[in-house]
Amino acid sequence: MSKLVLAYWDIRGLAEPARTMLAYGGIDFEDKRYKCGAEPPYDRSDWLDVKFNLGLDFPNLPYLVDGDLKISESLAIYRYIAKKVGLMPESDAEQAVCGMLEGVVNSVRGAFTGTCYNSEYSSKVLSLKSDQQKRLVTLEKYLEHRKFLGGDKLVYVDFAFFETMDHHRTLFPDIFDALPNIKKYMERFEAIAEVAAYRKSDLFKPFPINNPSAKWGGASKTA
Repeated sequence: MSKLVLAYWDIRGLAEPARTMLAYGGIDFEDKRYKCGAEPPYDRSDWLDVKFNLGLDFPNLPYLVDGDLKISESLAIYRYIAKKVGLMPESDAEQAVCGMLEGVVNSVRGAFTGTCYNSEYSSKVLSLKSDQQKRLVTLEKYLEHRKFLGGDKLVYVDFAFFETMDHHRTLFPDIFDALPNIKKYMERFEAIAEVAAYRKSDLFKPFPINNPSAKWGGASKTA
């Protein structure tokens, strides 16, 4: 049987939750990474030259190939992996809650990442920390009596949430001082044996977080 392929840019971005889930589930996979030019115009030909020749119905990054299955779109990929590794809740109600949390996490992520890529980043970053802390108040309250987003049970949305929060604390190391429940959550998540092992391995690349066109996180270090 051929090895599962997960493809994305050579960054953490939208693929890192999927990479971490695969590592958590002990699934050996090909971590295919496309290069983006380091300087304007940020040449993307490494991807664009093959984009429409891969048999994808909706060519985009990330994409996943597992045998005859070829899918794109990050949320579809997360859910597919979740079913393979036991991170998909069973009941309709629990799945509905996960769907809700997807939207909440994506909203927080979009506000953060949008600023990182914004041409006016230098002025907008001044208020980003406080703005994001306000956006995170509901998640802070939600985690008051929950170990993970699914309660005591780890679910696939946890991987997307942790990744987004890791970007936040990389830019603002003290951002969770005002959000103690999220801070404790981060500690619990990264203490999971399989997650800790992956993040200590050569498979995990802390940087870059974003593509080179980003004003933050697009280099091999935090700046």
